[in-house]
Parts: sequence; structure tokens; C-alpha cells
Amino acid sequence: MPKLSIIIPCYNSEKTILTTINSILSQDFPDFEILIINDGSTDNSEKVCRELKNPKIKVYTKENGRVVSSYIYGIKKAKGEYSMFCDSDDTFKPHVFKDVINTISKDSADMASFGYDLVTEDGKVLHTILNGYKNGIYNKADYKTHVLPNVIFNTSVKGSYYTLLVSRCCKVYKTSLLKSIIEFLNPKCYQMEDNIFTTLCVLNSSKIVISNKSIYNYITNSNTISKGFSPLLIDQYEYSFNHLQKLIKDYDIPNLPEQLTYMRFDFYRVIFRRACKALSFKKTMEILKTIRKLKITAHLKVSKIMALKNKVFYILERVHFDYPLYLLFRKF
Repeated sequence: MPKLSIIIPCYNSEKTILTTINSILSQDFPDFEILIINDGSTDNSEKVCRELKNPKIKVYTKENGRVVSSYIYGIKKAKGEYSMFCDSDDTFKPHVFKDVINTISKDSADMASFGYDLVTEDGKVLHTILNGYKNGIYNKADYKTHVLPNVIFNTSVKGSYYTLLVSRCCKVYKTSLLKSIIEFLNPKCYQMEDNIFTTLCVLNSSKIVISNKSIYNYITNSNTISKGFSPLLIDQYEYSFNHLQKLIKDYDIPNLPEQLTYMRFDFYRVIFRRACKALSFKKTMEILKTIRKLKITAHLKVSKIMALKNKVFYILERVHFDYPLYLLFRKF
């Protein structure tokens, strides 16, 4: 039985998947398995993976169900004591697995969160993204004062967007923790999937380790789906938001609903930005009109909006400086 399972959701990644896999095979920690979940790819992704014929690599093909369904499939198949995720167009940094396993195992933590680099396709590091927490161990007794106040969205710590990084790919988990949250993961949540995933992991864990060492390369791609705009985005965000809202209701933690309100506002700023970059001013105003009907700013306090982009959006939207807002967010 391997110590570590690496789960890679894969959809039409024939051009990048080998680089991803090689970043794992070259690690100096040998005790792992790679689970590639081919989510109904229409290119040669499956063929490329199967031709490697490496005993550490297991390739599973299923009907296309999008990324959350691939998480669920991979978690069910994982045999390692610990699990990690890697997107099929990203890479792990060299020589990190040994440190990652030591970090989570020495204190018997349920999960450990690390940092990551935002990297261009030609290898240039644009930013290093770290947790807003200090390095250390956070026990269940610490959650009320240190973790839960900003677990969903940061509303109090200046300089941090997410106090606990939301990405699933810069973390290592006890596989038992992941298997315990499978029933709460919804394959129809096409947006906010990392927010839901990370929130569930925190709320169902007893000990978290923070290590602000960058272990992962998130590679920006000019063709990535996240840079486009679709009229379905609003309905998709609302569906995922309502799902997360229902999930946390049973935990009865006072500050979580407020964090959800600010997170929802942030996502609509993202939707507006994507509309600005993809659509004409007239069509973008139709999107903004729809956003305004949702009254997402009604209960916000500007003092609790930490990100500059969100402050700008909040102020200009409230005073209806629509054309300057449009021009600014085409570039922002």
C-alpha cells in the first residue's frame, strides 16, 4: 500500500499531462501512486498516459462529469495513507514530497496547507502565493480564534485574500479525511469547487498544519476556461453558493454566514471582470443589471473588504460609475 496517492483529474490535456506526470515521477520520495482520472477526454490524453506503462500510474476513464466528479472518483480509488491533487496542466516543484509527508505526519495532522507559485507557460514566476496564517500547528481548540474567523473568506486580516489558501492542490490530506467528505461533494457544482472542498476539509478536521513553503506551480494558460465568460456563470455560482450555504448551516458557527456574504460579493466581482474582458459595454451592463438585482452589496461594510479590487468594485458600483468601472476592469 503506497504512502501517498496523487489524484490528477484529466480532460483534453494531451499537450501538458506528460510534464505534470514527470514532475511527480522525478520526486525523491518513491512511495506513491498516481491516479489519472480521464474525464471523458476527446483528444489523446488517455493514450498518452497509458503508453507510459509505469506501475505507479493507474489510468481510469469515465464519462465526462467535470472536475468534482473526478475528485470523487479519485478519492474512492486512492489507497495511500495521504492524498494530494494536481491539475493536468500544472506541476509540483522538485523534491517536495518528502517534506510534505514529514510535515503532516510528524504531528498527526489531518491536512497541511502550503504555498504555490503562479507561473507563466515559459516558466517565469509571477507571484508566490502564501497562506495568511503563520507557520504552525492549529488544533481544534485553536479553530474558534485562529481558523474559523476567516476559513471561508478573509474579512479581517489585511494583506490576505484567503487566509487559508483555497486551492486543493497546494495541500496534503489524510485520505481518511477525504473519504469522510465525499458524500458532501456535489458534481454539479461547476464553480467554487475549491471553496467547498477546502471548507469541508477544515470543518471535518481536528488538526491543521500551515507551512508557507511553495510546493506547487500553478501554470497560467492563455486558453484556460476561467478567463472566458458564459451567461451560465451566474446560475452556476448561485447553485454552488447555495450548496455551500446549506452545508455549513449544520455547523452553527456564528461568523461563517458573514464570510459567505463577502465571498459571494467577490465572485460577482470576478463575473463582472470576466464580462468586461469578453463583452461590449452594452452587454456588460446587462450583466451588471442582473448582479444589482441580487443586491449583493446590501449588507457589506467597506471596512471588511480586504482586497483592493473588491473595494474598487464596491465603491464605483455603488455610485453607478459604470463606464469607468467597465474600462478599469477590462484591464484590472
